[in-house]
Amino acid sequence: MESATSSHGLVERVQQGDHEAFSRLFEKYRPRLAVLIHYQLGNQARRDADVDDVLQETMLRAYRDIRQFEYQTPGSFW
Repeated sequence: MESATSSHGLVERVQQGDHEAFSRLFEKYRPRLAVLIHYQLGNQARRDADVDDVLQETMLRAYRDIRQFEYQTPGSFW
């Protein structure tokens, strides 16, 4: 059984309406996503857009659509 703080457990809690669980997911993935976004944007895009703004928009979209997400394997939320 996975712990309540695993991504799978947190996703399930968010899907059941637990907003705090989404905050925990956000904090868990924030550093890795920020690095990924930074490199994906490239130099010109980074001048025009703030990495934190893109990160926040990404997480808002994830939250909006999380009820449709199906956790299949470890790492599938990432």
